[in-house]
Amino acid sequence: MKEVEELDALNLCGRRTKMIVEEMEKVCQGLFEKELESYFEGKANMDRIKLLGERRLLGIGIPRDYGGIGGNNLDTALAFVSLGSNLGMSAVSFMNVQNGLVAKTILRWGTEEQKKRFLPDLASGKKIGSFCLTEPEAGSDPSSLRTTFDSPATHFANNFISGTKYLITNGNMADVFIDFAYPKGPKRKKEDLSVFIVERSGNESQILTESLHHKIGLHASDTALIEFNDAFVPKENILRLGRGNYVYDHSFLSGRLGIAAGCVGVILDCLNSAMERSKYRVQHGKPIAKHQLVQAHISAIAEDFEKARLPTYNAAIIKDIYDLHQESSELRKKTDYKISIAKRIAANAAFDAADRAVQVGGGFGYSTLYSPARHFKDVRVARIYEGSDEMMTLKAAYYLLGEGFEAFK
Repeated sequence: MKEVEELDALNLCGRRTKMIVEEMEKVCQGLFEKELESYFEGKANMDRIKLLGERRLLGIGIPRDYGGIGGNNLDTALAFVSLGSNLGMSAVSFMNVQNGLVAKTILRWGTEEQKKRFLPDLASGKKIGSFCLTEPEAGSDPSSLRTTFDSPATHFANNFISGTKYLITNGNMADVFIDFAYPKGPKRKKEDLSVFIVERSGNESQILTESLHHKIGLHASDTALIEFNDAFVPKENILRLGRGNYVYDHSFLSGRLGIAAGCVGVILDCLNSAMERSKYRVQHGKPIAKHQLVQAHISAIAEDFEKARLPTYNAAIIKDIYDLHQESSELRKKTDYKISIAKRIAANAAFDAADRAVQVGGGFGYSTLYSPARHFKDVRVARIYEGSDEMMTLKAAYYLLGEGFEAFK
């Protein structure tokens, strides 16, 4: 039994939310040993797909009509807290891409035929998804993307995509890729960015992937470099021609919220681990939990937890409201602001919490057998991926200052 659990938020939620979180807790218990083994082996834990898929947890935010659970954003956030607390950010990254960036993108922008074709398999784990935006020279500025598509036929009937994507989660094992590309040619406009659903099936020779292992953390996360070499995309797999920025802007709302929630879970585990370690570790004739400076670290981790969870849950609730009124540009801006603030707070608080928990652990704290040490390595990327600290800061300031003050336009 954990010393501290996320009871406050759950007590305010309904039966469905509690059932989802309880299911996630059970799955995490079943996955823990394999997750740890995979972390030390430096490879993705493939058992996640089976166990999460069997309980449809890969489709928390997907309606039941499309094979999911039909949960809302707060349900998803609380489930991700459990995932981050029990298994860490590698598992969070996997599920965040599968559920938040791929499935929800198809749910929001796909045709009815695309939803029926792809969402049930994504929710069940029969197919794994990957979100292909980042390139070796393009991160926070998608106008720098070099991936292109060519349409020999008229009216964009069929397309062929070529380009390199970098640091792509789930990339090596993905069956379905959400890919962003510009039309081939010398003249390109930002508004021409388009989005496609690329399938590995039928493109085995045209899609080449390479595992990326030289990472500070996330050792149980599948990270890839992907080469698309005239990968074929039939017209029925076009997600959006032009204005692809609308797609990634909307997708990152879910993606950033998922990372924030996972970080809240990391803080919770750091708090429990530090308390447990401090109570039985004896130095100078008493448990180190009785030393004031150790208590200061534990109190600070508790503060990290409180200051991270409330903005994250508030952002999830705001996004639930926005999802019901997606025609409102003002509500969209407010949602973006709330999620940007939540992600920045949670990512930095998680890094601080892991650092303090490692300090409380002492010599043992420096070992990756101690979960805070793994968190310390893993959560550093939360301040970079799905939008860096700097971008989150600028987005928040832009919302507050208004039009004409967009530093990153």
